[in-house]
Amino acid sequence: MPSWLPMRTSHLLRAGRREVVDDLGTGLARARDAGGLLWVELDHPAMSDFAEIAEVFGLHRLAVEDAVSARDRPKLDTYDGTRFLALVTLGYQDATTPLDVGRVMAFAGDAFVVTVRHEDGHTLDRARRRLEQGDVAHVTPLGVLHAVFDTIVEDCSTISSSIEASVLAAADRLFAPPRTDEEHLLYRTTLQLLAMRHAVQPLVEPLRHLSSGVPDGVDVETARRFRDVLDHALVLSSEIADYSELVEQLRGSNDSRIALQQNTDMRKISAWAAIIAVPTAITGFYGMNVPYPGFGDASGVLAAVILQGILALALFVVFRRRGWL
Repeated sequence: MPSWLPMRTSHLLRAGRREVVDDLGTGLARARDAGGLLWVELDHPAMSDFAEIAEVFGLHRLAVEDAVSARDRPKLDTYDGTRFLALVTLGYQDATTPLDVGRVMAFAGDAFVVTVRHEDGHTLDRARRRLEQGDVAHVTPLGVLHAVFDTIVEDCSTISSSIEASVLAAADRLFAPPRTDEEHLLYRTTLQLLAMRHAVQPLVEPLRHLSSGVPDGVDVETARRFRDVLDHALVLSSEIADYSELVEQLRGSNDSRIALQQNTDMRKISAWAAIIAVPTAITGFYGMNVPYPGFGDASGVLAAVILQGILALALFVVFRRRGWL
């Protein structure tokens, strides 16, 4: 965490205004009395940073441990009326660099939200700005969860578009002359898609639950907004599956192309080795210290050279006709 970032910030949102809150208990009482929202943000907290927060908001110990460890897969749990949301955030640099994987957590209860950041990005900042661009006077805990969901799904959609462009470019380079080995890029893309799958697919069930209208406190309009995010998440899941299949096909095509090229190279090497073996055998025969026809005579050398040339040329023609050279 950068040294200039505060470990904890607390704001009271009510009547279209945002106020800094120092005392959490007083701020929560004011939020409940005035129909506002107390939003507490934590950045890479330790267990000790939750002592006061867990007491004031009544947070469950297991949920607090999950928020501090930041190792859970995306999920939505409910503890004594307080919803606990864990999400994975992703950051994209380029096609050859692994995705930056982070995590954000959120507790949503009666007139309060506690968000926890375990990332180097600004997912929660952008979610808050998204809310502030709307009607701040009617910001609710579920509205905050929706903004966080929507921001993360939107980020994943942008990354999906970048991966799609990278995969299509790799396919063009793979099958267009001069062909290049794209194995490294395709392997990195596979890792990126794996991270995308781990971040997006677990979102479907929580979003389906929140958009079903079954949970308490979810009104019709909020359920519709969650359903819109659910649709985007389902599209992303389908895209990830399609891209993963395409990448596997490209990797298989790349391996087949490399194997074919290696087979062609081995044929050429074998053909040239056979051609070179002819003069080697003849010169070895004439190198024996025994008399032979033409021994000690220039005609013998000339005959050997002509024989080597004829045999080598004959082998070259045969290999060339069979496509080995």
